[in-house]
Amino acid sequence: YKRAAFEHPDGAPVAFSIDLVAKDLELITGLGRSVGAPLPQAEVGLDLVRRAIDHGYGDRDLSALAAFLREGAGR
Repeated sequence: YKRAAFEHPDGAPVAFSIDLVAKDLELITGLGRSVGAPLPQAEVGLDLVRRAIDHGYGDRDLSALAAFLREGAGR
């Protein structure tokens, strides 16, 4: 159901913002650290999301991560 949003994120309505993705990933990684459970993929995801936010994507739908990566800003 999100395929069109990931293909054309500029026109996607905001169902779940990248800011909210960051909040959830911060909670997840924080819990992992507190119980001694490494979550390397969540840490990588959080880093990507933070970089997207730094580039002004925070209020966009999570599908805008596709545009962020296509633009090369995710490197």
